[in-house]
Amino acid sequence: MPKVYLDTCRASEVVKYDSVDVSSQFVQVYSDLYSKLNKIPPCAVQFLFWLINKMSDYNQIVLNQNVRNDFILDSRGSYRNSTIKAAIKSLTREGIMTSMNEPNKRESLYFVSPFFFWKNGSQKERAESIKAYIYKLKENETNHI
Repeated sequence: MPKVYLDTCRASEVVKYDSVDVSSQFVQVYSDLYSKLNKIPPCAVQFLFWLINKMSDYNQIVLNQNVRNDFILDSRGSYRNSTIKAAIKSLTREGIMTSMNEPNKRESLYFVSPFFFWKNGSQKERAESIKAYIYKLKENETNHI
């Protein structure tokens, strides 16, 4: 290590650290989620944390067969497609995410609850997203009655 001489006439060592790469990507996780995690199976928990890294900045994600296959590969074949579909049902039942699809359509767009996760840094936009999420939950309830 190089020595640097200061006015005190004593030698000090300067430690130089290697640069560290830090990702600018982040997802905020809110503490209300933890009570929900106990109510869903382990596969659903693992799938949830895998998919929040794939969702858009506004908490939307497409969960089609290709995405499910990617999760199966990333989990080294630990889960089957039917298990992942059951995980999606668990996550929607607990309100952790909701379907954005029109009734009777075979689309696969989901909205991950901004109550529990938020990928975009703006809290104002999170508040707007929570309002939209509540509206969608109510709309889905009306369509399933």
